Amino acid sequence: MKLTCAQRTRPCSGFTASGDLVVVRQEGDATMLAVVDVLGHGPSAAEVAQQASACLRRVDLEADVEAWTYQLHEALSRTRGAAVGLGRSRGSDLQLAVVGNVAIASCGTRVGIVASPGIVGRRLRKLRTFSFSMKTGDRLALYSDGLRHVDMTSTCDLSLERACESIMATHATAADDASLLLTDFHDA
Repeated sequence: MKLTCAQRTRPCSGFTASGDLVVVRQEGDATMLAVVDVLGHGPSAAEVAQQASACLRRVDLEADVEAWTYQLHEALSRTRGAAVGLGRSRGSDLQLAVVGNVAIASCGTRVGIVASPGIVGRRLRKLRTFSFSMKTGDRLALYSDGLRHVDMTSTCDLSLERACESIMATHATAADDASLLLTDFHDA
């Protein structure tokens, strides 16, 4: 299965730097989908986001989202921490894990999960992971709590770029950093 992604991040009103981060990596048939929402705002949150990015760019894509989460937890252990949503796609298989208030929405295959409580880097309880079989035409959204009440219904038929623009314009709050990763699943 082939993946196409579009992403947006926006800092909290009054700041030029964001503690929200999106990472997409692909090696072979494995793809990482990640949204990180560092606690707080501004330059100090952006520094932690860069630490998270460096860690996620080093992890082995052959490992699963549980391993990635614990590696990120260790990397952020001396920081303010973050809410995190991680996905690994391989073929039609999608594995997801969310810690904290990163959210997921979908068009097509119903992708429902229960977030694990905690803060990556600070306190992480038992991690829940979920697996789904995705189909051609499915669209997945991973997004931070800087976006409120995301309803994918009106954007499922839009291009990824237009859908990103629409969701950010409609659902982003000025009082928080916001990040959005949209992924479409296609036949290879």
